[in-house]
Amino acid sequence: MVWAGAGRKDAMNPDLQKQLAEMLAKLTDATQNAAIWVGGQVPPLIHEKIVLGRAEMTGFIILALVCALIASMLFVSSFRHGWFTTDNGFARFMGGCALTVFTLGLFGSNIHEFLMVWFAPRLYIVEWLKSMVTK
Repeated sequence: MVWAGAGRKDAMNPDLQKQLAEMLAKLTDATQNAAIWVGGQVPPLIHEKIVLGRAEMTGFIILALVCALIASMLFVSSFRHGWFTTDNGFARFMGGCALTVFTLGLFGSNIHEFLMVWFAPRLYIVEWLKSMVTK
């Protein structure tokens, strides 16, 4: 069996080999420098993502608590004005119901991420990276 190129001399020019070796060495150096730079950027990036997540989730929870406070005030006001006897009282009661549903939805949809960003930030970063990969 004869292999392709069997018996041939290496036809590559030694100057060309030297130039190729120099270019590969420069490319390797550039890649290593880029890896070092990226490695220096990752910890601040992760810290910023955690801080942003904490601020965002805290804002959502505060919004949910304010909505719950307003809803409870609407309920108390509607019961004081007789929610079943006057249109104004009934409107306040229905507004409180709608705001309660909104509050529960806002709170329920963000509580998992809120707890994760505050109590398990590494897991929060892993979930964030996973969501970026699966998009």
